[in-house]
Amino acid sequence: MLNTRVLFEEPPLGITEVISQTIQILLTHWRPLLSLSLMQFGMAFATGLVLSVVTFIVAGSYVAGVAAIMQQGTYGGEDFGRHLFDRSVGISGASRLLQNYYFGNYNNNDNKNYYYGAEGDVYQMDDLFLNGLNLSATFIVILLLITVVWVVFLALVASIFAGSYSHALAEIYAGGIPCAKRSFGKGVERMWAVYCYQIFLSLVIIGAAVIFVVLPVYLEVSYPSAARMLITILSVFVYIMFAAMLSALMTAAIPSIVVENKSSMEGFQRSIHLCKNFIWFVFCSQFCFEIGLVLTLVLINQVLEHLPSFLGLVGHFVVNLGIGIFAPVLHFVLYMSMRIRSENVTQEALALEIGSELVTAHAVELNDSSLVQQQAAAGKNKGSAAAAAGAYVKVTTAEVV
Repeated sequence: MLNTRVLFEEPPLGITEVISQTIQILLTHWRPLLSLSLMQFGMAFATGLVLSVVTFIVAGSYVAGVAAIMQQGTYGGEDFGRHLFDRSVGISGASRLLQNYYFGNYNNNDNKNYYYGAEGDVYQMDDLFLNGLNLSATFIVILLLITVVWVVFLALVASIFAGSYSHALAEIYAGGIPCAKRSFGKGVERMWAVYCYQIFLSLVIIGAAVIFVVLPVYLEVSYPSAARMLITILSVFVYIMFAAMLSALMTAAIPSIVVENKSSMEGFQRSIHLCKNFIWFVFCSQFCFEIGLVLTLVLINQVLEHLPSFLGLVGHFVVNLGIGIFAPVLHFVLYMSMRIRSENVTQEALALEIGSELVTAHAVELNDSSLVQQQAAAGKNKGSAAAAAGAYVKVTTAEVV
């Protein structure tokens, strides 16, 4: 059983302690957290199913083009693109699912540059890009529109459960027992605040990409090829560092919106104020987690690729559930570590912030009067003995529900 008092008495100071505390919380309260993860998967799956039907009806040929790009990379031995696609959308096995949908009849016995279409027609892989599905302006615009629609709806679902996880973890830190239904209700209540914050953050990231990447690349046309390559590499590096630092600074944004009842902009400002003094602690923790996650996903995907489709699908499902639970807990542990170390926030104060019904009582045990009499009989000062009779010996804290 996790002693929640220890979470406030011994906040983590390094990545190993953060991981250790995260695992302790997961092992103790895995049921409600797993329930939230399953609820999130179910809602995201239903939303994705509806969007898939609409997308395939409206722009199925363009989605086939994306699948063809991944197909060419896969059978050409370049699996990195598929792993990058899975990590970008946040769903393990997404590239495999898309590939199987469009290339389930891939001809492995003949030349690998051919595949069979839905109507039995034979296509050559190179022709797919030369006849209407090449990277034209229309293709890029349609693909961007499809991406925006998917991102908007799935981000709305993610906003609900980002708030739900924060509320559930706040209840754990406050000494209570989290309830998935109650936390989901809180997530729905704070959904629009979290969603607006995510939109604002996305605009900041897009603006940074324009400033750090697009403009330098656009202005470097007149430079020699070697200089253009160097400018491009430096621009991308600066943008990646900016995005990484911004991610570290925004660690406390969603928890503060949910736990401290901040608005979208207040959560943005609050996160910067709280994280700026712990920027390297948060950055190193997130960096180690992301590197470990990517390497783990690559290894798991390599194993699951050799399994039958059904077992691979089940494996990817379990992986997604694990990521969906672990990541929010890790970020909330970082958030509470910073609050405890910088603001000395107490468990009682946190319980009041989330409206917890837990009441803390202090039981006091006085000195035994018989002990005082023995000290007096031994010839000690009676005044001191009398004062000791009213002194505190042990203070015990109990929670009354």
